[in-house]
Amino acid sequence: MEFDALRPLDIGSLTAVTLSLVVGLAALPSLPSEVAIHWAADGSPNTVLPALLGVLVTPVLALLTFAYLRGGALTGRSAELGPTTGLAVVAGVAYLQVAMVALNLGVAVSPLVAVAPTVIVVLSATYAERSGTVSGA
Repeated sequence: MEFDALRPLDIGSLTAVTLSLVVGLAALPSLPSEVAIHWAADGSPNTVLPALLGVLVTPVLALLTFAYLRGGALTGRSAELGPTTGLAVVAGVAYLQVAMVALNLGVAVSPLVAVAPTVIVVLSATYAERSGTVSGA
């Protein structure tokens, strides 16, 4: 992908990933040595990683998602999701990074409540794009 090929929604996706990485790195000194990156439905953490790896894993996944959705850069096939849905997915993953940091800093939020906004935004963007309400620039 060439730099001049970036669309405005691509820039939004990369900005969301960058901001989530900045939040994670800024919080790193305050995080415990091991951070939870996944929680069970009852709210108990069931996957932990060393703090630095925990802060980096979500932005890396978001970048891989961006690369795939931007044109199948990893698989060679075109993604079926448009740029609006792609932005919603990547921004949702970036938001989850911020929620993960907050939960590890002791903010009392149900993990299910933390995930709900991402699910709603991705479903809404997908519906809008497929119904033709947005054009995906």
